[in-house]
Amino acid sequence: MHLMTLSTAGRATPGVLAGEEILDLVAACPSLPAAMQVPQSVRGILEAGDAALALIGSIRDEVLADRGSLRERLRSRAALVAAAQAKLLAPLPDPGLILAAGLNYHAHLKEMKGTPIPDRPASLYKSSAAVIGPGAAIVPPREWADMVDWEGEFSAVFGRHCHRVKASEALDYIAGYTIINDVSARNWVRDVFSAEGTFGPILAWEHNILGKQFPTFC
Repeated sequence: MHLMTLSTAGRATPGVLAGEEILDLVAACPSLPAAMQVPQSVRGILEAGDAALALIGSIRDEVLADRGSLRERLRSRAALVAAAQAKLLAPLPDPGLILAAGLNYHAHLKEMKGTPIPDRPASLYKSSAAVIGPGAAIVPPREWADMVDWEGEFSAVFGRHCHRVKASEALDYIAGYTIINDVSARNWVRDVFSAEGTFGPILAWEHNILGKQFPTFC
């Protein structure tokens, strides 16, 4: 099942893919009373757990199985729109935390000559305030517009709160997957390769992370 967040009349509403169309789960309420029980955001749906996901699955299946006028009623209310024409926001516009593993692609490390392969994962974060949706414009800093870089990242979305989870149970907490464009201001990383002493490398790495927090950089 594919969940997404739509921009509908200036509001963010949850949607679900139904064939080659997207069902707006808020706009669908007058034609599908069961949709009134669905939380009105993707984050709310994930927080509601398996029951909410099962309900959305049954609503989607009802639409896909329709052989009467239901689909036409939904289309007339703009509650069912062609996927190619839908205006999408980020699937989860308001994540609580975006945690990433740094220095994790060997090919990328080779591009950055002199970067050693770490013996353990490095971590960094992206600000949720930097999140934008697909097709939205990335705004480079004016001073270093030619130093902005992109990285396509595979992202696992946690669907439940968790802490100190056993490795064997980790995937039980994953609600789904999406793609993140990790945009960076590369001029903020240059000191990493020349920093010396104890605190110099620490401060340089933190400076690099700050270069990933500009508005529109996620």
